[in-house]
Amino acid sequence: MSRHLWGIVLLTLAAVTLPRPVESAVALEVTPRAVIQGQAIRIRIRTDAPPAAVRLVVGGRAVPLYRRAGGYQAFAGTSPLTKPGILTVQVVVSEPGGRRTASAQVVVRAGAFGVRRLRVPPALLDPALVERERRRLAAATARPLLNPLWSGPFRRPVEGLVTSGYGIRSIYNGVPRGYHLGVDFRASAGTPVRAAHRGWVTLAEELPLSGKTVVLDHGAGIFTTSGLMLAHTES
Repeated sequence: MSRHLWGIVLLTLAAVTLPRPVESAVALEVTPRAVIQGQAIRIRIRTDAPPAAVRLVVGGRAVPLYRRAGGYQAFAGTSPLTKPGILTVQVVVSEPGGRRTASAQVVVRAGAFGVRRLRVPPALLDPALVERERRRLAAATARPLLNPLWSGPFRRPVEGLVTSGYGIRSIYNGVPRGYHLGVDFRASAGTPVRAAHRGWVTLAEELPLSGKTVVLDHGAGIFTTSGLMLAHTES
């Protein structure tokens, strides 16, 4: 009798298997699917994986995510330096059950950017000052808030005439210095400059080229910069 029971126990143990880790589904949605250099895309990820398990890479660069209903959302921008062609968006979910990915492609089309020629005091173009400004702006945008502080559309800082559009090639004192990554508005002295939306001030000081500058972190990887530029347009 005891031998018979022991055999049943052995058969029962042999039939037991450990449960496999449950893998959460992942879906990727990117809009729009075609942009012009300088435009942004919105990325939505549907998954119930925890934040530490989800990584988003756009064009080889990691992009911060924030939680939304059903998963996560992020925004990624392009610039005049983004090469026309295919921009790859990839989400990687790493869990005990394995590593899964989802990807999408965005078509980047070349933008038509003009040229502006500016005159500034030569001392402001000192490489040491230019590097100092670059480092200050990099530090001000290095740790973006994950969750958005805003809701709804952004607004102009002033209602003046646009004097320089986004993406224009900037030539300072006859020397090319890169692309204009903002929009300039003309306004009278003393005109209040409004924040584009709710945000956290990460920098407020006078910089060599940008002038009196304020950087706002609006969350979700979105920053705006306001500055009083001291350069003059060449006639």
